[in-house]
Amino acid sequence: MSDVKSSDAVGNLVKFMIFLAVVALLATLVIYFMAVAPNQQAVAPMNFL
Repeated sequence: MSDVKSSDAVGNLVKFMIFLAVVALLATLVIYFMAVAPNQQAVAPMNFL
């Protein structure tokens, strides 16, 4: 039983870390577009992609 609980804990930790990474990436993109798009008339992000 202890092995199952520990593996579940590790799985939840991995999922949580992935969730945090996705949230951080989305926040970075939002800040980037809010800061850069108005200054470049939303042209630079399209050229970057």
